[in-house]
Amino acid sequence: MEEAEVNKATKLLHKEPAAAAPTTASTEPATKNELLLLLNRPEVYVIFAAVTAVLLGAVLGPSLNYPIVMRTVNVAFLGNSITYANDLPRFMENLSRNRIQQNSCLHGGLSFSTLLTKGNGMYSKWQTENALMDNIVVEIEEDDDEAAMQDDENAENEASYETLPVYDYGACSIPQLLFGYDSALSSQNDNGFYTSDGNNPCFEDPYYLDYLNQKHREGTPPEWNYVIMNDQTVYPGI
Repeated sequence: MEEAEVNKATKLLHKEPAAAAPTTASTEPATKNELLLLLNRPEVYVIFAAVTAVLLGAVLGPSLNYPIVMRTVNVAFLGNSITYANDLPRFMENLSRNRIQQNSCLHGGLSFSTLLTKGNGMYSKWQTENALMDNIVVEIEEDDDEAAMQDDENAENEASYETLPVYDYGACSIPQLLFGYDSALSSQNDNGFYTSDGNNPCFEDPYYLDYLNQKHREGTPPEWNYVIMNDQTVYPGI
């Protein structure tokens, strides 16, 4: 009798705890979905690109026998919204404290081949304070009817001028980005060489193309250390 009670007590002491009640839904799929959503956010690509650039600078700077603080890198950006999200070119420029000098030709939702035919698409997206780089004074031409309504002497001797902002939209085409000049670009795409979708600043802003061409005449052709490209040929990943 005593032995039976001892065995019963031993079984009670070593009794495994009852299994927890099953939950209505596992959290594992939700966790995986949240991770996938996080990896698809543009901010992740920005952070990854920034870290990569900083690491490249840390590796390449000493190998060229120059202090990193003295090294200036010229970077051309070609791509779509993955590149212009969060203003990646200027983000990299500011992150490097202007040791990265950049220019870009970007257009959302395009592959590299359609970027060649449409060019820049940042006209409506980069009219921002951070992209403001200059102001130009332009003469406002009046049509014949308005001039006729004015005094003849005033119409001949007085001109109207206006100060307009110039935004850093980037280069209007890939050739203009890489070489500094593109003879196929025309005001409002009059020659029909490119496909205009209403987003190219050289076609939408009558003064921007003149501004870029004037800069090219006064300067020197660009020299790029790196050209960073992305498109929709393959799904981007980390």
